[in-house]
Order: sequence, then structure tokens, then C-alpha cells
Amino acid sequence: TLIRVLIAENAEQRAFFVEFLRQLAPDSFQRLPDPLALRAGAVAFLDSLLREHPDAADAFALRGTIKAALPRVGGTDSLLESAIADLERAKLLDPPGFEASSYLASAYTSAGRYSDALFAYGQALEADVFQRQRADNLRGSFDAALMAEHYPDADTACRTGQREFPRDERFRDCELRLLSRTGLGARAATRAVAIADSLTAIEANQTWRALYELYAAAALARAGRGRDADRMAARATAISLRQPILQLELAWVRLQRGDADSALALLAGLVRSDPSYRRNIVIAPWFKALRSDPRFGAALSGVSPTSRW
Repeated sequence: TLIRVLIAENAEQRAFFVEFLRQLAPDSFQRLPDPLALRAGAVAFLDSLLREHPDAADAFALRGTIKAALPRVGGTDSLLESAIADLERAKLLDPPGFEASSYLASAYTSAGRYSDALFAYGQALEADVFQRQRADNLRGSFDAALMAEHYPDADTACRTGQREFPRDERFRDCELRLLSRTGLGARAATRAVAIADSLTAIEANQTWRALYELYAAAALARAGRGRDADRMAARATAISLRQPILQLELAWVRLQRGDADSALALLAGLVRSDPSYRRNIVIAPWFKALRSDPRFGAALSGVSPTSRW
């Protein structure tokens, strides 16, 4: 079964790199193979393999991983629960397998099951005795803890990653991102701006530069420095606002400024341009304050309120 699993894994890796390149430059890589087709073909290939070898833990783990990636590319989450079932099956067949725990944690995150994701990343860290994926799992732990609003756990994962992997890009922004959600007061805002300035000075990618600025803008808004937050957000949007993650982050900044109209308008615009992001908005904890607003449902349908932004 190993060779057949490797063939399917190769298809998944090709799909990942095509997806990555298209995110970097959406207009430059359209002639590359379709990631959705590559992954769908790999799933079908693994379906056949598992009919012949129903106890192949590595095949279940890979099929679950690929299924979890399909909603991101194809705009549907119909396979997500099936992905989780495959990965949980892989864990049962091979309990010490740290890779299955890591992939399962990622799938839980995609499903909005953030506390489950945090627990699974903890299992992956314990099972990875040779620390082959320790940096990945620490960053995953940070992201899951942040989304679960378990902020002390997020802080621990961030600081551990920075201490153990001081040159690793995966931990460059974690303190800044945490400050954008938890920072209160002048000291936190000043620290956030300093980190953002240091990161944008060395970052070539426009999307990441804009994101760092928006993280700092949120911290400024949380500190009551509204005009500074607006200036920082305007600077970020002058760099780029093409990527959906930037629109989501700008909506968070507007919420910190007390401008629900603008936040709703940004979310509605994102749904109109890419309906697959509706689910991301629903499961993100950052927009809980909007869920009681009767206009929130309309925004999820792409209908904007009157906005001041």
C-alpha cells in the first residue's frame, strides 16, 4: 500500500503548491493544474485502496487530510465531517501516530471545533517524540487556542515557539496577533505598533505587510486611540485589500472602533465576492457581537447596510 499512498500524497502536494502560488499571485498561475481536480482524483484513488485494505491507517490519514482541504478550494464543507471521521479512524488504527493527530487538529479547526483542535495539537506534541513537526504543532496550538479564546494557552504556545525556534517565520507574528485580540491600554498598543513596524520593514509580501498593519490598528482601537487606528488601517488598505483575510481583519478593526455598520458592510462584500467565506464568518469568534444584530443574517447573504467606511 505504501507506493499507492505516496502517489496520492504526491497529488496532494502538487495541489497545495498550486493553491499557494495562486494565493501569492492570483493572475499568474491559472494554467497550472486545478487543485480541486488533483485532490478529487487522489480521494478516488484512496477510496479504491481502502476498499482493498480497510485497516490502512496511513491511507485513512491522507484521505482525511485531502478531504479537509477540498472545502478550502471548492467552496463546500460537505466533506469536512467525513474528513474528521477518516482522521479519527486513523487515530484508532495507529494511536501513536502524531501526524494523524496534527491533521485531525487542523480539520477540527476548519470545522470551528477549536477546543477539540487545541486538545489534538497537544496530543500531537506529546506523540512527536523526535520533534519532527514540533514547530508546526506549536503554531497550530497557538491558532487553535486563539480561536477558542483560550488566551493564556495561546500566549504559552507563542512564547514557547519564539524561544525554541527564534528564527522561524511561523512565530514572528503570534505576539502581534494576540495583542490585536487581547491588548488593552497604551503599553499594549505601543508594543503592537513596534512589532508591526519591525515586521513590515522586512516583509516583501504585500498581503502580510497589510495584515501586520491591521493587527496593530486593532490594538490601537482597543486602547482607545481611534484616530491612530484609522490611520494605521488606511495605511494597510493602501498596501492591499485584495485577499479575503484582509477584509476579515479590517472588519475586526471596525468592530473595535464601534462601527458595526462598516464591519457588516465588509463582511457582506466578502460574501458577495466569495460565498465560501460565509462559513468562515459564522464560525469565527471575532464576530459574535454581530450575531444578535438582525442585519447579520442579511450580511451573510451579501446584503450590505448603509456604511460610513
